[in-house]
Amino acid sequence: MTFRALRGYSTEARNNIRVALSLPPLQEPSVARAHALYVGGALATIQSDHEQATSMLTECLAIRHGLGNQQEIAATLSTLSLLHLRQGDAAKARDCSMEALATFRQVGDRVGEAASLLNLGEIAVRRGDDAAARDLFEQCLALSRNIKLELEGECQRNLGELALAEGDLQGAQARFTRSLTVCRDAEDKQNEAIALWCLGKTDAARGEHESARAKFAHALRAFESFQMTWEALDCLEDYANLLQSIDRPDDAVRLLAAAVAIRGRLGIPGSQRGEAERQKTTLAARATLGEAAFDAAWAAGNVWGVDDAIQGALASTRSSVATT
Repeated sequence: MTFRALRGYSTEARNNIRVALSLPPLQEPSVARAHALYVGGALATIQSDHEQATSMLTECLAIRHGLGNQQEIAATLSTLSLLHLRQGDAAKARDCSMEALATFRQVGDRVGEAASLLNLGEIAVRRGDDAAARDLFEQCLALSRNIKLELEGECQRNLGELALAEGDLQGAQARFTRSLTVCRDAEDKQNEAIALWCLGKTDAARGEHESARAKFAHALRAFESFQMTWEALDCLEDYANLLQSIDRPDDAVRLLAAAVAIRGRLGIPGSQRGEAERQKTTLAARATLGEAAFDAAWAAGNVWGVDDAIQGALASTRSSVATT
């Protein structure tokens, strides 16, 4: 699973899992069926297919509880934690991660321990406790460096996000750049795209609009290719904020409308920080365009799917470059 996920072949892998689960030997509860369900559930989580992920991971956990392998139970709980977080349930996510962390430590699984610390840090961010998040990310970073784990890239990125939120652009740039290096060295295409997106956010904060647009566009193409809907929606909203700042309010509104509608259809909540930025951009665009033009742009974006929205964003980039 790790190879396909890192290289962006999640769709291919999910298709293979569906075929495997239909085979007669995998119809009974077993180690093999649990493993297939776990891989399928983890990949579905990456692609924001929450319904499929919930079904697979719930059955996987039940089988693994019956089999009694504590390390595999903890791994399933860790992935369920990520799924709950992406669905906006930070309390359930924390419960799963705390149980997973305790088990990983008990069985001496340091990779699992590092992953749980990372999950708990992301949960703390979602709960608005940046101090706790920073401590958890630093613990994960130290452990990842000690065992030469590629998870360092995600730790650095998350620490960069905290720095960016505090206005420390130099610190954020350094963290994101290191994350990008780690991801490229590991040939982790998915997290490489996320790191580029984050570097684009730093460029946008500095007023380096062309550089930010280029990085956002690169990331969006990757998210579309890998079907990373959760990341794509956040990136589209950042793109909309950028477009508003460079006097493209109509394009910004279409992207925001698409993101809001898609989140509603797929049950993908946004972050509190993202919501605050969206409200700011929405108010500014409405004031610039006027009610009628704003409503027309919103209606146009409201019917877009993820691919439509990404193509709309890329088209706005091309038209912006052509007119500058």
